[in-house]
Amino acid sequence: MERTVTKLAEGVSLIKGIDFECCIWLVEGREKALLVDTGLGVGDLRGEVEALTDKPVIVANTHGHGDHSGGNYAFDRVYMHPAALPDMKAALEMTEMFASPEELAAIRRRMEERPAEYRFLREGDVIDLGGRRLEIYEIPGHTPGDIALYDREAGLLFSGDSMVKSMDVLLVVPQTVSVEAYARSIRKLAALEGAAGFCSGHDQRIMPRSFLLDCLACAEEILEDRAEMQTVDPRLPGIESCLRAVHGDAAILCLPEKLR
Repeated sequence: MERTVTKLAEGVSLIKGIDFECCIWLVEGREKALLVDTGLGVGDLRGEVEALTDKPVIVANTHGHGDHSGGNYAFDRVYMHPAALPDMKAALEMTEMFASPEELAAIRRRMEERPAEYRFLREGDVIDLGGRRLEIYEIPGHTPGDIALYDREAGLLFSGDSMVKSMDVLLVVPQTVSVEAYARSIRKLAALEGAAGFCSGHDQRIMPRSFLLDCLACAEEILEDRAEMQTVDPRLPGIESCLRAVHGDAAILCLPEKLR
């Protein structure tokens, strides 16, 4: 897999492979660098990152889905929320869809010989990169283990799949908590002072705060029964149909049994 690298802000680079793979964000401070998510696990992500920075690299997952944690095996230590661990353990199932048999066998050997060490993040924790601090916020909704990392000085959030424009906000996966929980989480992010933009799991640019507010308004309209809901076929495994609501630039897919 060939990935592209785009610098989008001071000390912030986007590493991107095929469309299905998440946006992988490299954030650099004076002393260390942070890799937010690791993609599908295909290719030499560690080598690509080491070619971009000579700083020690810390790795964190915004949640455990395989398109965000599939490359964890290439690193010695990975940080995540404890509730993300079950999804992460199934990440290889997604990697299998894109890796050749030879590459998959090599990945399995690497995981068996030198498995990554996992450390857990909780709300209030801080990752200090030297002159750049990222605060951890728990934002359950898309999955129970979603977190956001907030660079307060830069006004940037790294928020995984909690707010995505290019593929809608998916509150339909088996692990989804509820629309109500999601709304609480986004309301928390909206209240952060100085948050001017965010880096999502699949949008290849820094998204404006206005889109965050559209996501919150959309969720609130669903809960208040004010949204114009459409029944759609999301073409996702195990989901024949779901509901779709739109507010401004944001769209949310949800299940009627997981509103609250």
